Amino acid sequence: MTTDLIAQAEAVLAGVTKGRAVQFHPSYCKEAENTPFSERDTSHDLSVIRPDGTRYRIGTFRHADDAAFDQWCRAGVPALIARIRELEGERDAERKAKQELALDVLAASGQAQEAYEAQLAAEAKLAEVERERDGLNAHIEGVAKDTHALLVKSEATVASLKEQVEAMQKRIDDLTILDRAGDVTIAALNKQVEAMRGALEKIADGENWQANEARAALTTENQNG
Repeated sequence: MTTDLIAQAEAVLAGVTKGRAVQFHPSYCKEAENTPFSERDTSHDLSVIRPDGTRYRIGTFRHADDAAFDQWCRAGVPALIARIRELEGERDAERKAKQELALDVLAASGQAQEAYEAQLAAEAKLAEVERERDGLNAHIEGVAKDTHALLVKSEATVASLKEQVEAMQKRIDDLTILDRAGDVTIAALNKQVEAMRGALEKIADGENWQANEARAALTTENQNG
């Protein structure tokens, strides 16, 4: 409604005589100085000083207030329209700013929601990582216990093997000593055997000689008989 009235007022103002509305009188208008009294306006008259500086009387009113009102309208209405346009511009700018602010708030709210959701996701991920870490720590502790147990068992096994090796080494040493003693005994027996073999050979040689002697004697007797 206001927009329509302003448009109508602007249309009316577009057709009026252009210039400054005045009461053409030295008391109110410097252009009226030094002019004949008959050409001056009374309080019931209204003139316009056009852009080229010439004066143009636009009317004579029954009442002086009508002339004053018409004069005010020629200056006041355009000023009011300009102010209204200015206020509308400010209103539109403020409305736009509020809309932009609302959009910013909505965007900020959306960003805040996204940030909140991202924070929740990060916290969930952190909790998952912490659970995995706790699981790994427990696994490491279990492995450490098993490793310690294996080390203890391994040390016991190594000690047992060491004892067995030491016992085997002692047995080997004992056998080596016996083997050396056996070598000495065998050498002595070999010598005895050789001696006995020599004696037997001598005995055998003696018996062969006696047998030959006896055989020879018998042969001689047979020949003589």
